[in-house]
Amino acid sequence: RATRCCGAAPPGAEYCDYQTHQVHRYASAQELERAHPPAPGTVRVVCVSDTHLAEAELDVPCGDVLVHCGDWDWLGHWKGPRSRRDLAAFGAWLRAQPCTHKVVVAGNHDAICERLGPWEVQAVLAAGDPHVQYLQDSEARLFVRGHVLQVHGSPASLTHAGSRNAAFVRDSEDALAVHWCTRVPSDADVVVTHQPLWEHEGGVVRHFAGLA
Repeated sequence: RATRCCGAAPPGAEYCDYQTHQVHRYASAQELERAHPPAPGTVRVVCVSDTHLAEAELDVPCGDVLVHCGDWDWLGHWKGPRSRRDLAAFGAWLRAQPCTHKVVVAGNHDAICERLGPWEVQAVLAAGDPHVQYLQDSEARLFVRGHVLQVHGSPASLTHAGSRNAAFVRDSEDALAVHWCTRVPSDADVVVTHQPLWEHEGGVVRHFAGLA
């Protein structure tokens, strides 16, 4: 996990079982993987988020699909030519990672994506690589291990009081629910959002905005 904060991030990893609503804590990602190994024939999805221009600090494991759930940028406003350079640098890092497919959605810090629009962001991130997909309330069909995986991605999230990082935000849970429920296809295999669809705090799991 790449963070910008005071002090070191706490070690360890969490596994949240959304069928039993239980959260299990492990000393390391390796211990988690030993406890919950992938079943034969499954697809490995590696998920990262909120890297805030610190993506180079990550040690990304091998996988079938790398998902970035938004907030790759740090300051949530247009910075002129620097914004485009930052986007291109993020795209170069993305394409170099050891996963076959890469899927990206924006977050509330990623104002450049809102300004440029999905077609231009896709062109900069992919730089001709057909395995890179930028999703902005849109879908991609990924061919993984002989199967088709339909992925829907949305950058929408709730506004934060006092925050100037306001790309793609909605001002209420009801507005966000309407936004998602009128756009996310029922046959999506994977839904990627910046705002979590599920949240857990203090051992309590909350189902958000009417989506599974």
